[in-house]
Amino acid sequence: MTKSDIYNMNDYSVNRAVKIQGTKFDRKRKLSEKTISEIMRLNRCGCSDSKIAKKLNLSSSNVRYYTNEEYRNMVNHRKGSHSRGYLSDSNRAEYKRKLVMSGAHVIYPMD
Repeated sequence: MTKSDIYNMNDYSVNRAVKIQGTKFDRKRKLSEKTISEIMRLNRCGCSDSKIAKKLNLSSSNVRYYTNEEYRNMVNHRKGSHSRGYLSDSNRAEYKRKLVMSGAHVIYPMD
């Protein structure tokens, strides 16, 4: 896939094709399956969320997301209910196009 291919894609295709790792513009799960499994294992052993967070060097809210279903439902319910600092889909696509054209390191999924 070339830069010009990306530049000429529609917004939906750009948003799917270009993943900008480590930015707020692609909100993806930040923990690996291995880390999530470790969180769940420690939780089953009786460790508190704060102890798990400290041991794995994570925030306690990040741990709570995986150990507390009520909290997870609340967080998921809030998603999309505001636009505080996030780009719309078309603005996100344009931002990604600019990054690609400027030579920024991006990830192209294999599908």
